[in-house]
Amino acid sequence: MIKHLIKIDGELFEIPLKVYNHLEQQKQRADELEKRWSELKERMEHDEKEAFGEGDVIAYTVHNYVLELMRDLEEDNNARSK
Repeated sequence: MIKHLIKIDGELFEIPLKVYNHLEQQKQRADELEKRWSELKERMEHDEKEAFGEGDVIAYTVHNYVLELMRDLEEDNNARSK
């Protein structure tokens, strides 16, 4: 069986190549989702500043609610990763 070395907290571990490949795929997927999240958040923040000058109170309220939920999710995620 082909093995691959990975370093975790300064220690080297041998894992099967199949497991390593799976971990790499998961990391790539997480990176892709993080990029999409950032793009969505940037768009929402841009729209908040630019698009609601017409006085559409309901759309503005819903938009701000969604943006606030996104910020709450980010805060929860940051708190868990510490």
